Amino acid sequence: KVVLVDFWATWCGPCVAELPNVLKAYEKHHAAGFEIVGISLDSDKAKLDKFTKDKKMTWQQFFDGQGWSNKLSTKYGVNSIPATYLLDGEGKIIAKNLRGDALEEAVAKALADGFLKQGYAVMVGTRTPSKLDEWKASTNGKGKVGSFDDAAKFGDILVLAVKGAFAEEVLNLAGAANHAGKTILDATNPID
Repeated sequence: KVVLVDFWATWCGPCVAELPNVLKAYEKHHAAGFEIVGISLDSDKAKLDKFTKDKKMTWQQFFDGQGWSNKLSTKYGVNSIPATYLLDGEGKIIAKNLRGDALEEAVAKALADGFLKQGYAVMVGTRTPSKLDEWKASTNGKGKVGSFDDAAKFGDILVLAVKGAFAEEVLNLAGAANHAGKTILDATNPID
């Protein structure tokens, strides 16, 4: 998993302005292992609950009602918000205070790196039927990435994760299909 620890508050204008980018990254990558833990510096629990419900913020929120004296913000020396920390699967901070598209790009890269550390080969390529057919053919029909329609919701780039006997073939194919640009991770069905 990749986790974003987000120190924020409902009364913080910059936090609220950044929320669409946070929601976009969460919706795009949650199924692949992206989680968010909100650390709210609010003092009104009812207001926080209403805000998170209205904005469809379904991830966990730590709330102690202490505002700037929040237990975790005090412990970690957070003195301005928004303050975000992106953690890899080992709990190490890999990025801080990401904003806009940089957040989504860092999450996608961190998820792909996580699969690589687990021994998966990661293929980045254009999401076109011909490339998908070519990839399936290279794995003798054993490659599974979910349906093409499911993959379409991630945009025009597709990342496939594969482990084991097919890794070298997929990496060779990835060389031909490599695409400079955004990396969108669809690793909900990695191949063993």
